[in-house]
Amino acid sequence: MVGDLSPSWNESDWIVVCTACPYRAADLGYERLPPLFWTTRVGDLEVWAWNRDHLVFLNKFLNGEPTDRDAYGWFGAYVPGVWQRQRARIVKAIRDRLLVA
Repeated sequence: MVGDLSPSWNESDWIVVCTACPYRAADLGYERLPPLFWTTRVGDLEVWAWNRDHLVFLNKFLNGEPTDRDAYGWFGAYVPGVWQRQRARIVKAIRDRLLVA
């Protein structure tokens, strides 16, 4: 169970913001998060993000931009290696999504 991995998974620091309606949810722990904001297939990989801010972070991280001051900076350690190896294709998919959102 993911919740057993680290005490930080239970911290209420997640915020969910809908880009199409006024829905907002704050102070959520990892186990109370709603379904993913974004998922797509890039070749044989499934790439996902919890919310728009997480998606922006992934774009910066995979582009090699500094993320140490980003709210999701800590998440860099959890970005799958296969995503990092396929960064150009994934960044293109992320940018396409960000232009639409």
